[in-house]
Amino acid sequence: MKKLFLIILVLLLTGCASHLSENEATQGAEVHRNTRRVNQQPSPRRLSRQQPSTSTRRAVPAPQIPENSAQTNELPALPIPSTTADNAATTAENSLGSHETDFQDSDAGRENNIKVASRSINGKIVQPQEVFSFNDTVGSTTKERGYEKAVIYANGVKKKNYGGGVCQVSTTLCNAAMNAGMSIIERHDHSLPVKYAEEGKEAATSQNGDLDFKFKNENNFPVRINASAENGRLHVSITEA
Repeated sequence: MKKLFLIILVLLLTGCASHLSENEATQGAEVHRNTRRVNQQPSPRRLSRQQPSTSTRRAVPAPQIPENSAQTNELPALPIPSTTADNAATTAENSLGSHETDFQDSDAGRENNIKVASRSINGKIVQPQEVFSFNDTVGSTTKERGYEKAVIYANGVKKKNYGGGVCQVSTTLCNAAMNAGMSIIERHDHSLPVKYAEEGKEAATSQNGDLDFKFKNENNFPVRINASAENGRLHVSITEA
């Protein structure tokens, strides 16, 4: 009876050992399969679908600004200052009086003489109580001094001589001086009517000096004569110096 019990016990122990070995083998296979599953990487095709390359992304275009669009911070163009010949432009603050005449219909010789004479008086300073003489300031109207032949009035006769047209400068200055309140010391009418001045407001002069235009500055400050001859217009003004 005791032998039979030992035989049965041996058989039971042998069966348990076999079962344990089979389980260990099965668990090892499962671990191996799990390890392969964890280490498995997705295929290249799956990778490209999940994480698209940046080179395939569409770039959003930057907004385009028209070349001719207005800029809010653009400053207005400043105006270009105009220039006048002989520096004859004057300001309203110090202007005492002015006058302007037209010489657009003059021939080349007469136009030249007006410009030469106007440059002679431009910038002339007349001190307080001083008498201004047109003949002394302009001087001789000779060829050597840049004057040309043009029509002059002599004793009611029209003829050509050097300095024709200079009387328009003296007449324009005469009217500016009267408008500026200067005291007129000497003034002469022409022997024939002139179209650039009214009768009684002329200032005829002569090369030999028997006709002159003079005025006196009776102010207690010096005055300046400004003259400009351009674009067929002769402008003369008297300002505080």
